[in-house]
Amino acid sequence: MFHSGKAIVAIQTKLGISCSDLSQQLDVAPNQVVRWRQSKDIKMSVALKICAIADIKVTDFINMGS
Repeated sequence: MFHSGKAIVAIQTKLGISCSDLSQQLDVAPNQVVRWRQSKDIKMSVALKICAIADIKVTDFINMGS
């Protein structure tokens, strides 16, 4: 089963970026990224933005959370 939070954690680990760094790039509060990390699902628009930041395909994002 897909878990978006696990994918976000994997991306942050791969890129070596903190919640604060990612939140700045997404123009959201750092606590929002913390919530997303704990969530099983997020909006597709957010997932696409994260994929763009990480320079990965959506399928890679899904695989990271599986």
